[in-house]
Amino acid sequence: MIHQRLPLVVIAALIAALALCSACAPCGPAPCVVESVPQATPAVADDGWNLTLFHLNDTHASFRAEPATWRDDRALVGGVVALQSHLAEQRADAAPSLTFDAGDFMTGNPVGEMDVDGVLGGAWIAMLNTLGIDAGVIGNHDFDLGRDNARALADAADWPMMALDLRNEAGELEIPQQPVIFERGELRVGVIGTGGKGSGGMRNFM
Repeated sequence: MIHQRLPLVVIAALIAALALCSACAPCGPAPCVVESVPQATPAVADDGWNLTLFHLNDTHASFRAEPATWRDDRALVGGVVALQSHLAEQRADAAPSLTFDAGDFMTGNPVGEMDVDGVLGGAWIAMLNTLGIDAGVIGNHDFDLGRDNARALADAADWPMMALDLRNEAGELEIPQQPVIFERGELRVGVIGTGGKGSGGMRNFM
Protein backbone atom coordinates (compact mmCIF):
# COMPACT_ATOMS: atom_id res chain seq x y z
CA MET A 1 0.00 0.00 0.00
CA ILE A 2 1.17 3.52 -0.75
CA HIS A 3 0.04 6.44 1.42
CA GLN A 4 1.60 9.51 -0.07
CA ARG A 5 1.09 13.17 -0.96
CA LEU A 6 1.75 13.49 -4.67
CA PRO A 7 1.25 17.01 -6.04
CA LEU A 8 2.89 16.15 -9.38
CA VAL A 9 0.51 13.23 -9.83
CA VAL A 10 -2.39 15.55 -9.08
CA ILE A 11 -1.21 17.96 -11.77
CA ALA A 12 -0.85 15.13 -14.27
CA ALA A 13 -4.25 13.75 -13.33
CA LEU A 14 -5.85 17.16 -13.77
CA ILE A 15 -4.33 17.43 -17.23
CA ALA A 16 -5.69 13.98 -18.04
CA ALA A 17 -9.10 15.00 -16.73
CA LEU A 18 -9.17 18.09 -18.95
CA ALA A 19 -8.11 16.03 -21.94
CA LEU A 20 -10.82 13.48 -21.30
CA CYS A 21 -13.47 16.15 -20.94
CA SER A 22 -12.46 18.06 -24.05
CA ALA A 23 -11.94 15.06 -26.31
CA CYS A 24 -13.69 11.91 -25.25
CA ALA A 25 -13.19 10.25 -28.62
CA PRO A 26 -10.57 7.80 -27.24
CA CYS A 27 -13.17 6.63 -24.75
CA GLY A 28 -15.25 5.06 -27.50
CA PRO A 29 -19.02 5.32 -27.81
CA ALA A 30 -19.69 5.24 -24.07
CA PRO A 31 -19.41 8.53 -22.17
CA CYS A 32 -16.67 9.19 -19.67
CA VAL A 33 -17.80 8.45 -16.15
CA VAL A 34 -17.93 11.32 -13.68
CA GLU A 35 -18.29 10.60 -9.98
CA SER A 36 -18.80 13.36 -7.45
CA VAL A 37 -18.04 12.45 -3.86
CA PRO A 38 -18.65 15.10 -1.20
CA GLN A 39 -15.40 15.40 0.72
CA ALA A 40 -13.64 18.13 2.59
CA THR A 41 -11.98 20.76 0.43
CA PRO A 42 -8.26 19.93 0.25
CA ALA A 43 -6.05 21.93 2.54
CA VAL A 44 -3.57 24.08 0.65
CA ALA A 45 0.03 23.31 1.58
CA ASP A 46 3.25 25.03 0.52
CA ASP A 47 3.65 22.49 -2.28
CA GLY A 48 0.07 22.72 -3.61
CA TRP A 49 -3.10 20.71 -3.14
CA ASN A 50 -3.15 17.56 -1.01
CA LEU A 51 -4.55 14.29 -2.30
CA THR A 52 -3.91 10.95 -0.60
CA LEU A 53 -3.62 7.87 -2.82
CA PHE A 54 -4.02 4.35 -1.43
CA HIS A 55 -2.74 1.62 -3.70
CA LEU A 56 -3.20 -2.16 -3.78
CA ASN A 57 -1.76 -4.71 -6.18
CA ASP A 58 -1.03 -8.43 -6.44
CA THR A 59 -3.26 -9.40 -3.53
CA HIS A 60 -3.72 -12.87 -5.10
CA ALA A 61 -6.77 -13.76 -2.97
CA SER A 62 -4.78 -13.38 0.26
CA PHE A 63 -7.79 -12.78 2.48
CA ARG A 64 -6.34 -14.23 5.70
CA ALA A 65 -3.62 -12.94 7.98
CA GLU A 66 -0.42 -14.95 7.51
CA PRO A 67 2.63 -15.54 9.74
CA ALA A 68 5.38 -12.98 9.17
CA THR A 69 8.24 -15.33 8.37
CA TRP A 70 10.77 -12.48 8.65
CA ARG A 71 9.89 -11.91 12.33
CA ASP A 72 11.12 -14.02 15.21
CA ASP A 73 7.64 -14.20 16.73
CA ARG A 74 6.01 -15.02 13.35
CA ALA A 75 3.15 -12.68 14.23
CA LEU A 76 0.12 -12.73 11.95
CA VAL A 77 0.07 -9.86 9.47
CA GLY A 78 -2.09 -8.78 6.56
CA GLY A 79 -5.52 -9.99 5.55
CA VAL A 80 -8.69 -8.21 4.50
CA VAL A 81 -9.90 -7.44 8.03
CA ALA A 82 -6.65 -5.71 9.01
CA LEU A 83 -6.48 -3.89 5.67
CA GLN A 84 -10.05 -2.64 5.99
CA SER A 85 -9.31 -1.33 9.49
CA HIS A 86 -6.06 0.31 8.39
CA LEU A 87 -7.70 2.01 5.42
CA ALA A 88 -10.48 3.38 7.62
CA GLU A 89 -7.92 4.77 10.06
CA GLN A 90 -5.80 6.37 7.35
CA ARG A 91 -8.78 7.81 5.47
CA ALA A 92 -9.98 9.49 8.65
CA ASP A 93 -6.71 11.44 8.76
CA ALA A 94 -6.55 12.07 5.01
CA ALA A 95 -8.50 14.87 3.42
CA PRO A 96 -9.62 13.85 -0.08
CA SER A 97 -8.38 10.40 -1.08
CA LEU A 98 -8.61 7.78 -3.80
CA THR A 99 -7.99 4.04 -3.53
CA PHE A 100 -6.68 2.12 -6.56
CA ASP A 101 -6.15 -1.57 -7.28
CA ALA A 102 -3.60 -2.47 -9.96
CA GLY A 103 -4.83 -6.00 -10.58
CA ASP A 104 -3.63 -9.57 -10.11
CA PHE A 105 -6.13 -10.02 -7.30
CA MET A 106 -6.80 -13.61 -8.43
CA THR A 107 -4.86 -16.90 -8.11
CA GLY A 108 -3.08 -17.92 -4.91
CA ASN A 109 -5.83 -19.17 -2.60
CA PRO A 110 -8.80 -21.55 -3.09
CA VAL A 111 -11.21 -18.71 -2.24
CA GLY A 112 -10.30 -17.35 -5.68
CA GLU A 113 -11.98 -20.38 -7.26
CA MET A 114 -15.19 -20.39 -5.21
CA ASP A 115 -18.29 -20.01 -7.37
CA VAL A 116 -20.64 -17.27 -6.19
CA ASP A 117 -23.57 -16.45 -8.48
CA GLY A 118 -21.76 -18.06 -11.39
CA VAL A 119 -18.53 -16.11 -10.87
CA LEU A 120 -15.40 -18.03 -9.92
CA GLY A 121 -13.71 -15.87 -7.30
CA GLY A 122 -16.97 -14.10 -6.51
CA ALA A 123 -16.43 -14.55 -2.78
CA TRP A 124 -13.05 -12.82 -3.00
CA ILE A 125 -14.51 -9.95 -5.04
CA ALA A 126 -17.18 -9.54 -2.35
CA MET A 127 -14.41 -9.13 0.23
CA LEU A 128 -12.56 -6.61 -1.93
CA ASN A 129 -15.81 -4.70 -2.34
CA THR A 130 -15.68 -3.90 1.38
CA LEU A 131 -12.44 -1.93 0.95
CA GLY A 132 -13.90 1.05 -0.88
CA ILE A 133 -11.70 0.73 -3.99
CA ASP A 134 -12.38 3.64 -6.34
CA ALA A 135 -10.90 2.29 -9.58
CA GLY A 136 -8.65 -0.47 -10.82
CA VAL A 137 -7.04 -2.26 -13.72
CA ILE A 138 -7.38 -5.95 -14.51
CA GLY A 139 -4.20 -8.05 -14.41
CA ASN A 140 -3.00 -11.09 -16.32
CA HIS A 141 -3.72 -13.49 -13.42
CA ASP A 142 -7.29 -12.23 -13.33
CA PHE A 143 -7.74 -14.09 -16.64
CA ASP A 144 -6.45 -17.39 -15.22
CA LEU A 145 -9.96 -18.86 -15.10
CA GLY A 146 -10.90 -17.65 -18.56
CA ARG A 147 -11.91 -14.49 -20.36
CA ASP A 148 -15.61 -14.87 -19.62
CA ASN A 149 -14.87 -15.20 -15.91
CA ALA A 150 -12.56 -12.17 -16.01
CA ARG A 151 -15.39 -10.09 -17.45
CA ALA A 152 -17.75 -11.49 -14.80
CA LEU A 153 -15.27 -10.50 -12.08
CA ALA A 154 -15.14 -6.98 -13.48
CA ASP A 155 -18.95 -6.83 -13.48
CA ALA A 156 -19.09 -8.10 -9.88
CA ALA A 157 -16.63 -5.49 -8.61
CA ASP A 158 -18.02 -2.32 -7.07
CA TRP A 159 -15.20 -0.30 -8.62
CA PRO A 160 -14.67 0.47 -12.32
CA MET A 161 -12.09 -2.00 -13.64
CA MET A 162 -10.21 -0.96 -16.77
CA ALA A 163 -7.89 -2.37 -19.42
CA LEU A 164 -8.03 0.32 -22.07
CA ASP A 165 -5.40 -1.21 -24.34
CA LEU A 166 -6.74 -4.79 -24.22
CA ARG A 167 -8.94 -5.63 -27.20
CA ASN A 168 -10.56 -8.81 -28.41
CA GLU A 169 -10.51 -10.35 -31.89
CA ALA A 170 -13.22 -7.95 -33.06
CA GLY A 171 -11.16 -4.94 -31.98
CA GLU A 172 -13.48 -4.17 -29.07
CA LEU A 173 -12.36 -3.55 -25.51
CA GLU A 174 -12.17 -6.85 -23.64
CA ILE A 175 -13.19 -5.01 -20.47
CA PRO A 176 -15.57 -2.24 -21.61
CA GLN A 177 -15.05 0.17 -18.70
CA GLN A 178 -14.10 3.67 -19.84
CA PRO A 179 -11.78 6.17 -18.11
CA VAL A 180 -13.16 7.72 -14.95
CA ILE A 181 -13.14 11.27 -13.62
CA PHE A 182 -13.45 11.67 -9.86
CA GLU A 183 -14.28 14.84 -8.00
CA ARG A 184 -12.59 15.22 -4.63
CA GLY A 185 -13.29 18.53 -3.00
CA GLU A 186 -12.25 21.07 -5.63
CA LEU A 187 -10.06 18.59 -7.49
CA ARG A 188 -11.08 16.73 -10.63
CA VAL A 189 -8.91 13.66 -11.15
CA GLY A 190 -8.83 11.62 -14.35
CA VAL A 191 -7.97 7.94 -14.01
CA ILE A 192 -6.85 5.71 -16.88
CA GLY A 193 -5.98 2.02 -16.48
CA THR A 194 -3.97 0.00 -19.02
CA GLY A 195 -2.31 -3.39 -19.12
CA GLY A 196 0.87 -2.65 -21.09
CA LYS A 197 3.51 -5.22 -21.97
CA GLY A 198 7.06 -5.10 -20.63
CA SER A 199 10.06 -7.34 -21.01
CA GLY A 200 8.63 -9.71 -18.39
CA GLY A 201 5.12 -9.86 -19.84
CA MET A 202 1.96 -7.96 -19.03
CA ARG A 203 2.28 -4.90 -16.79
CA ASN A 204 -0.62 -3.03 -15.24
CA PHE A 205 -0.71 0.74 -14.91
CA MET A 206 -3.07 3.17 -13.19
